Amino acid sequence: MSLSSPIPTLMKALVLCTVLAPVQGWASSLYSFDTEGSDISVDYVFSGLSTQSLLFRDFEGRFTIDFDNPSKSEVDVTIRAESVRTSVGFFSELLRGTDFFDTANHPDATFKSTSVERIAMDSYQVTGDLMIKGITRSVTLIARQTGQAGTANDPARTLLFELEGQLKRSDFDLGVNAPLTSDEVDLRIQTELVRVTKS
Repeated sequence: MSLSSPIPTLMKALVLCTVLAPVQGWASSLYSFDTEGSDISVDYVFSGLSTQSLLFRDFEGRFTIDFDNPSKSEVDVTIRAESVRTSVGFFSELLRGTDFFDTANHPDATFKSTSVERIAMDSYQVTGDLMIKGITRSVTLIARQTGQAGTANDPARTLLFELEGQLKRSDFDLGVNAPLTSDEVDLRIQTELVRVTKS
């Protein structure tokens, strides 16, 4: 599911790039998604037989990362629900309809963090408001930094993050065919983050 991720292959690296990379030197930095290197997907179990995925092709995200105080970091992701894709064309169209994302009336899904907590050297618990189909619920995602790249003077210019969490479709009026098709789904956001500003 804006799926919010959301959230480029919602998973090349289900990423919430080091929302809190262990880098010192700046109070905070603003990063944006490189959409060519990012993916947002939702995994679900179909008829108890196989795990299948939805992909979102159009999204954007910005992370404000405080390297010295992760609790001050922020995550903001917007997913264009109309961009949902599956391997079956007619199912992709159904997902855009009123039984599912109702994209004509609810074009965007959003996730805005309300708290960030470091739980390990490279892992963070990110809690925030996920809005899908006009319905907002508080959800918790686990973010892991999976890599970084840069120069000697700027070692964290690019960060790779992986973010994931479990949602219930029915919480967002998306519960058609549950429980035949799983109500619980896994949201995955893999992202390559590029620094925009630092302070």
